[in-house]
Order: sequence, then C-alpha cells, then structure tokens
Amino acid sequence: MAQTKTPAKSTRSKSRKSTEPRAASAPVVETRPVSVARNGSSGPLHSGSSAAAPTSPAFDKTMADLKKAGTAQNRKIFPRHGVKGEFFGVSPAQLRSITKKVKVDHDLARQLWATGNHDARMLATMVADPIALTASELDQWVRQVDNYLLADSFSALVARSPQAASRIDRWTRSKREFERRCGFGIVAEALKEGVTIYPALLDAAINQIEREIHSSANRAREGMNNALIAIGTYRDDLRDRALNTASRIGKVEVDQGESGCSTLDAVEQIEKAFSRKKTTRKPRKSG
Repeated sequence: MAQTKTPAKSTRSKSRKSTEPRAASAPVVETRPVSVARNGSSGPLHSGSSAAAPTSPAFDKTMADLKKAGTAQNRKIFPRHGVKGEFFGVSPAQLRSITKKVKVDHDLARQLWATGNHDARMLATMVADPIALTASELDQWVRQVDNYLLADSFSALVARSPQAASRIDRWTRSKREFERRCGFGIVAEALKEGVTIYPALLDAAINQIEREIHSSANRAREGMNNALIAIGTYRDDLRDRALNTASRIGKVEVDQGESGCSTLDAVEQIEKAFSRKKTTRKPRKSG
C-alpha cells in the first residue's frame, strides 16, 4: 500500500472465492524461458535441453506490443522501484490496455512468465487464469519474484485462486523477502476484493505481524504493514484489534530507496478508512 508513482493495478474479472486450501489438481507445465533484451531482441534460453522454447503467434504479438508500449522514461524510473534484469518500461495503464485485448489466456501467461522479462511477467499476472494455477506452479513462480511491484500484482492473482489459503499459510512463514511479502499481499488483496479469509488465518497473520514485522526483510516488512492496514480497513470486527496491534508495533521503517514512496502509518490509515465509512453511510429511514 505504499504510495508510488508506478503501481501496477490490473483490470481483472472479479470472482469471489473462498480461501479454503485445495490440493493441486494437475502437474506443472514446464516452459523454457526466452530471453528478451531491453532493446527488444529475443532468443531462446536453454534449460537442460537444446530445444528452443515453444512460442505462438499470440505470444509473439504480445511481446511486440509490450516492446512498443515501453518508454525511455519508464526505463529510467523502474530501477528506482527495484526492477532488475530485462524490461521494456511499460506503464500500468498500457498493461491494462493490453490485458483488455488479451483477456484470460493461461497458456500465454505461462509463456510470458518464462521470458523473465519484468513487463511480460506483470502482464502474465493479469491474464493468467487463477483457477488453472496449481500449488506447485505458484511455488515456482513466487521464488522468481524479485521486486515489490511484481510481488503485489502476483499476490492479487493468487488471492483469486483456490490455492490462496494454502499459499498464505506457506508463504507468510517464508524467510525470503518477496515470498513473505506475497503471502501477506494475498491477505491484503483478498480482503480488498471481498474474498473470504478464514478467521484462523487472520488471527495467525495479526499475531505474526506483531511478533515479526520489525525483524522481517525490508519489502516483507512493508507487506506485513499493508496487510495489517487491510485487516483494520475491511474487517470491522477486527478494526480495534488491528489498531491496538499497530499502536504496539509503532513506526515501521521501510527503506524506499530512490522510489520517492512513503511508508504508510497503519493507525492513521485505518482511522482514515473508518472515518470515510462513517461519512458515506446512508442514514436509516424513520418510520
């Protein structure tokens, strides 16, 4: 929930799902990565095989669209937000525009993710089918998340998946910075979208946030703070507990680097959200 100049918000069809964990129903489909350089050139990367990665006309067109949508200005800005490796510099608005044309295409999402290109992976989180994702596939993907922009977009995808609860339980306990951020990011995104989260998961999340937030890695710490804000904002029954927890935690320090972002104050944000709710509530009709 950090205020940022380049947050990526996807346009997705909303489907309200319970976060009850389910077992993976299908094996992971392996895809070999394709390298895409910042100048737009591409070539196969080999993963234990000399065969080139399979592509499709839809993939080729989408990568061309991403390259065309990138800008030099964004290529300067993105590294300030921790984006590494290959990327074109595609704005959130342009990603949403491409998403509207592609709609849901899980095979394409897998090909896009396999490139390793940041913009392609961002788009993959927007066009993937959350129902088709398996637990094993998600665990593979989350280990490749390397910046908070991708982590938050990926969390929004997983929040709509049948695997959401099991990934919350697993990833929030991870010591990896972005894996833990994704776990708490699912909590925040699920609450925002009205997806049911079982009380035991929220109870465990609040306890862990208070116990471990100050000792967690930088962007994981921010993700935990964001999750606590979401709990206090979207769950009226847990507002007071979230406020009390935030008060005991105190100031959360997050190194924002050169991004120009600021770290949200949990108490302030929860109280602001509650004030907005009070002012927008319609008065009951008398009689």
